[in-house]
Amino acid sequence: MNKLINVIWLPGQLHDEMSILASNAYPNETGGLLIGYDAGNGLVITAITGPGPNAIHKPNTLTPDYAYHDAEIERIYSESGRRHTYLGDWHSHPDGGSMLSSKDKRTLRAIAEYQPARAPSPIMGILDGGPPWRFAAWRHFPRSLRMRRLFDRYEQMILIP
Repeated sequence: MNKLINVIWLPGQLHDEMSILASNAYPNETGGLLIGYDAGNGLVITAITGPGPNAIHKPNTLTPDYAYHDAEIERIYSESGRRHTYLGDWHSHPDGGSMLSSKDKRTLRAIAEYQPARAPSPIMGILDGGPPWRFAAWRHFPRSLRMRRLFDRYEQMILIP
């Protein structure tokens, strides 16, 4: 059985970019995409996006600009020589914690089931608190009879800056 490694590398510069976006949107949520690649011993984040110009920000929810996200995934994928791809989403929890909400879990399940996303075990990054923003990432492992998982599993990833 192939075990997925639950490590994520997030360069400080990308954390800083997310923190600026979160601070600018505060007290509303904001977010975007996590783009990168699987290094075999964990996931490497190489780019993030913001929510897009037509996103809707509220204190407890974010509706991203999906057309913007699709275009950014395509652009980054092409510019990276088809190496860096969509890994999952990130968003802020202003004045909140880093635990996944029930909506976050539903979103991860939907991403895993959406074949065009090509992310069978997607990740969700959460910036929590407020300045200074803390980053935590969760990975969704869908139920799978083949893998002998009877229930969806959400595991917090080990962050390496």
